[in-house]
Amino acid sequence: CKYHKSNCKSISVRAMSAKALSISKYASLSATPVSLKQLIQAGSQKPNHFTNHTLQHELRVRIAHQIKRLEAIPEVRPINQLLRLHRDTFDSLDFSNSNSTDHTKVLFQHLTSLHERHSTNLETIMEGLMLLRDERNKVMPTVENFLQVNIGFQVLCSQFINSAKEYIDNPSLSSKTEESGLVGVVDTRCDIRSIVEEAIEETCSITERHMESTPDVIIESFGRPRLICCVPSYIHHILFEVLKNSLKATVSSNDLVTEMLPPVEVFIVWGKTEACIIIEDKGGGMSREKVSKAFQYLWTSSETFADAEAKHMEAHSYQPMVDPLSGMGIGLPISRLFARHFGGDLLMQSAEGYGTRVAIYIPKDNLPETIPIHWDAK
Repeated sequence: CKYHKSNCKSISVRAMSAKALSISKYASLSATPVSLKQLIQAGSQKPNHFTNHTLQHELRVRIAHQIKRLEAIPEVRPINQLLRLHRDTFDSLDFSNSNSTDHTKVLFQHLTSLHERHSTNLETIMEGLMLLRDERNKVMPTVENFLQVNIGFQVLCSQFINSAKEYIDNPSLSSKTEESGLVGVVDTRCDIRSIVEEAIEETCSITERHMESTPDVIIESFGRPRLICCVPSYIHHILFEVLKNSLKATVSSNDLVTEMLPPVEVFIVWGKTEACIIIEDKGGGMSREKVSKAFQYLWTSSETFADAEAKHMEAHSYQPMVDPLSGMGIGLPISRLFARHFGGDLLMQSAEGYGTRVAIYIPKDNLPETIPIHWDAK
């Protein structure tokens, strides 16, 4: 009947209004950046109601900020898709009506699911940027903040998931010490050289497979080597991206003398306050104009995705269309966000006609996350 339809509509409007008010309430709060030391402390102790509630509250604040950022971007399908996901996530982190007495297990299950559902946020927002060609520059500061906070959201989820699982599997455990130094996703005694060697092996294998040749990579260390505290997956991601670019540039610019390719050099420098990984190649370099564009999203020195697709269709090829050595124009800017997240940085210099040098800085000090604490931060 008309009364029931009207009543249901009224309830739905009130529910939506209450949800919007709740999001606005959390969005008005400041995010709280965490440090590696705090992540280690949280991961070393058995989760309890207080620590779980603190994490749940912080995640809701950050998700509310992300919703406001997405609402500030013009509507296109991928952005609307992200908005729905973040609104659903905000609701799912409200456990006030949960009847479960095992709060840690409930949070573990929720965050495991959310971590997976948010794993493609980067690709989705890049799809949105592609559609916002005329307004891209205007929305870039908002997108950059969204991506930086997205990294923080993922690391908080990953740290809890990795740390809590052991306590859930072994309820009698009250605390733990990791002989390996690994606490959740943080390695308290990370051997940088081993990550460098692993990234070199992977990128050389890919380059050899797709370009039929690869230069040697030489590693040298300066200063007194030491184990440092960091998120190893971040360092590996950055190294993989930079080495991939250097190897490809070296082969491409010396295609007539592949038997005598100049080596790519990696220097690991140990300073008092930070470690620095320098990667140098003689791959022809870039002009200053191209260097300035290298950290712009969706800019790539390789052919565009549309060009690659056209060539693929024309050749009637059954091979994979996307060359893993040709990026979408997100590798370097995202790598810089990873480097900066806990106070590091990624800088690049290039000499056109010669080569490129990239420096990756990893701070020794216990610095907090580099995230905007307000959703409308510039």
